[in-house]
Amino acid sequence: MPKDHQYYYADGRKTDANVFLKSQLEWGKFLLFGDLQYRRVSHNSSGTDNDLRRVNFRFERGFFNPKAGIVWRQSQRSQWSASVNVAHREPNRSDFTDRAPATGIPEPERMIDWEAGYRYNARKWLLVVNAYYMDYFRQLVLTGMVNDVGNPLRQNVDRSYRAGIELQGAWQLNRAFRLEGNLSLSQNRN
Repeated sequence: MPKDHQYYYADGRKTDANVFLKSQLEWGKFLLFGDLQYRRVSHNSSGTDNDLRRVNFRFERGFFNPKAGIVWRQSQRSQWSASVNVAHREPNRSDFTDRAPATGIPEPERMIDWEAGYRYNARKWLLVVNAYYMDYFRQLVLTGMVNDVGNPLRQNVDRSYRAGIELQGAWQLNRAFRLEGNLSLSQNRN
């Protein structure tokens, strides 16, 4: 092979811009919060990959990601919270270049995250409980296959979810020692 042999050549450009507005309002024992984000992504590539396949793609999308929640401070030590968030994520470059032709062009995923929690903070101990339900649309999931250099491949699935509960606890034994632990139980389905 010649000294200056070109193994492959591809030109790619990705731009990502976003603007957001964030606000919170305290009203008695309540804290209301919200977030509005608009994100614009442009990802383009042309050329050949290492197996000399054409890797031409053009991806442009705008995403609106709102978030809203409330915290109720029941007492100085006890508080409840709830929130809902929408998030989007675009495919990676490898989702376009390494996909099997039969899988179709990758789509961005959307997730709606519902959460509710409780926190109790005593003088010597802490308890936090958080429940969540993450509802996915077109989630990009690992297929179990790898490309020619061992990187994992992903493809969209129509619907999937993650639901669970997270527990966290701590106990201050003395000034020098603190015992902490956490437990997460979840169910994840495609």
